Amino acid sequence: RIAKSKHGTINSHTAVTGATSGTSSTLGTIGWYGSDGNDFDNGAAAITVKASTNASSNSVSGRMVFATSASGNTWTDRMTIAHDGMVGIGTEVPSNMLQIRGGNGNQFS
Repeated sequence: RIAKSKHGTINSHTAVTGATSGTSSTLGTIGWYGSDGNDFDNGAAAITVKASTNASSNSVSGRMVFATSASGNTWTDRMTIAHDGMVGIGTEVPSNMLQIRGGNGNQFS
């Protein structure tokens, strides 16, 4: 179980915020890193869960973001599963059950 509060003190509670407030709270990240012969600071891929909307009483909606790194530690979001089950590839805010946006601006739904 990974749990998140915006409060800075352990076991204290401040509601997480979603994209509706400007920036989404990151609830947790699992990352994969490889050694370059010197250290393990070389990110390859990550799955991050973020709050989609501001939390309310007993309710936090979330989205999963799958990211990869072509080189260095610059993450690029590749696929998102939104709180409503919509899947976006190449877009963080899918508007259909499956939405694919190519690098050239072409879009498929």
